Amino acid sequence: MSFRFVHAADLHLDSPLVSRSPTTADRLREASAIAFSRLIRLCIVEDVHALLLVGDTLDGERLSMATEVMFLEGLERLTQRGIQVVVATGNHDPGDGQGTMLSLDWPEGCHLIRDENVVRIPVKDRTGALRGTVDGVGFAARREERSLALALAPPSPRSVPAVAMAHAQVVESRGARRHIPYAPIHIAELAARPFDYWALGHVHLRQQVLDRPAAWYPGNLQGRHFKEEGAKGALLVEIAGPGRPPNVEFRSLAPVRFATLEVNGLGDTRDAGRLIEKVGAAVESLRREASGHEDLCLRVRLAGPCPLARRVDEEELADTMRRRWGLIEVHCETHALHPVLDMDALARREPLVALVRALVHELREDPQAAQRRIGDVQLFSADDPDDLEILEDVLNGMDTRIARALLDGGGDVP
Repeated sequence: MSFRFVHAADLHLDSPLVSRSPTTADRLREASAIAFSRLIRLCIVEDVHALLLVGDTLDGERLSMATEVMFLEGLERLTQRGIQVVVATGNHDPGDGQGTMLSLDWPEGCHLIRDENVVRIPVKDRTGALRGTVDGVGFAARREERSLALALAPPSPRSVPAVAMAHAQVVESRGARRHIPYAPIHIAELAARPFDYWALGHVHLRQQVLDRPAAWYPGNLQGRHFKEEGAKGALLVEIAGPGRPPNVEFRSLAPVRFATLEVNGLGDTRDAGRLIEKVGAAVESLRREASGHEDLCLRVRLAGPCPLARRVDEEELADTMRRRWGLIEVHCETHALHPVLDMDALARREPLVALVRALVHELREDPQAAQRRIGDVQLFSADDPDDLEILEDVLNGMDTRIARALLDGGGDVP
């Protein structure tokens, strides 16, 4: 018999959202509640056996009464239908004696994993038949530098699928360095513990970090800023039997999406109407991708040559976009926009521009060249996806930025 469950993490309920405007913060609080309601409905509609919440379900020590009622009522809807709920604590909602997690009146059928002591939970269906086992560890305190997941080991022998859950930083995962390295573990250490599925939390970028055994981060349930871009939601997982590869499906649940639009190709844009038209085409394309189910917070980056480069006002453009397309929040960046320049002519006349163009070409063709130029400094790895992303950001438009600096500084460039 198969084992079906929903894997979610990092809900961060009642996040303070201090970096957002009051209007946006209110909309995001509402979005968080809607996403949680959709999560509960997903479990019910898909008739799963369990919901796994892998750390940082709450954002901090305090929980508003409205959120507490919403949260516990949602879980009770599941347990009344025979769906078990397994919650592991994380660094934001640790299980120590002062923690909010311990004070909640958990519905019967909810299991709280609150510290480093391994808990094994048999998950049964409504008939009482065993469908799978879940082994987990949690955070007892906010700071946890030990590799807690190393204590997990699958049952042997086993007759049903075995799942591990841990709030942890997989060191090699994409985006891991954006998070505090709590409870670190390496991919090789996951592979040495052959569960049928590793349900992970802590890193907010949805990704599969290992194929065999399958190990996934679902990402957080609702984005809160531009470092949490894209569709957000949870993973629907089904394991046909012990030793069988899981079927994993992402389900988008967040009603608000953060996104960055890169708008270029503006060399023939000579009036404001045409500029708005081109930006609007990018907005509509993003809306089609979101299938109309998500409201948008946008960061718009205008780049490249444009006759209007010296006229564009970032705040005015952002306000126009927000009102015209009914967007929640818009930020415009125009630092990479520049007047139309003949870069070939500039490179012939200005040795510095020619040198930078050659360097950019070299690094784009061979990222390892950056490592050779850095030498013994071990702050950059050409094999690290995060470092390559940073390198690409630095290289993007570097040659034109140098040319603009020369022009703005009164250099000899005509």
